[in-house]
Amino acid sequence: MTGGWGPTIVGIVVSFIVGYASIAWLLRLVAKHPISVFVPYRIVVGVAVILLVATGLVAAV
Repeated sequence: MTGGWGPTIVGIVVSFIVGYASIAWLLRLVAKHPISVFVPYRIVVGVAVILLVATGLVAAV
């Protein structure tokens, strides 16, 4: 292992804390607000992705 165990363990712990906090925040958001808030966002992002792939600016993998 090139970097040693210390940085790996720190990375795992930080990733766990950030992931746990993100999930807790998202669950609180969904509990207080309707999920329909995400619908316009998903439609806009979906159309943007389709346009980017159709024009060849982004390769579909």
